[in-house]
Amino acid sequence: MDEKISDFWKAFDRITNGESGPEKLYRLMFSAVLIGRSGLDRLDGRLADQGIPAAPTEEWDEYRARDLLGLRYFYLRSPLRLDRLDSDELALLERCLAQRDGWDAFEAALRLVNNTFRKVFEISPDHPTQFFELFRDIHGRGRVQGNDLVIVLQSAPDYDGNGMFRDETAEDRRLRVLDSVARQTEPILARALDGPVRLLLET
Repeated sequence: MDEKISDFWKAFDRITNGESGPEKLYRLMFSAVLIGRSGLDRLDGRLADQGIPAAPTEEWDEYRARDLLGLRYFYLRSPLRLDRLDSDELALLERCLAQRDGWDAFEAALRLVNNTFRKVFEISPDHPTQFFELFRDIHGRGRVQGNDLVIVLQSAPDYDGNGMFRDETAEDRRLRVLDSVARQTEPILARALDGPVRLLLET
């Protein structure tokens, strides 16, 4: 078996996010596609090098807990909708799961992911210009359009034992860095992922 495929299945077998086999397969393959197209892992590393605090696991929501990007700051917020695939496409995923040592089945599944991820992860492809509220926010930051693929940039303040900012200057800098990264990265992701991307901030 090819070493890369072997490593993929080892990673697959470590997944315990509660999803079905086809869901885990599609999500893990798309995570590799997303990072390969966007270089988001390098940006994630630069944020860590700048000392930006990552959100602790106890603050993760269900989407972050299910995410397979393996990054410190970014996760996929769009729901995974395999029900939008047709029966032949779903059969390709099942065949890949059944033939784990086969390159042809793996390559076919990866090609499927590359060709279908927009319809699987867009919020509502049938209503591309309609707005949807992913979560309530007084500033409207949870509002996205139907054709958006949604990714979150997440960080957390650094508090002391009394619940106060450990360093207010560092906190101001953290927010400025995150806002700048979000504004610059959103159009890059849109180009990399062949359509609208909404990069939400969770700070």
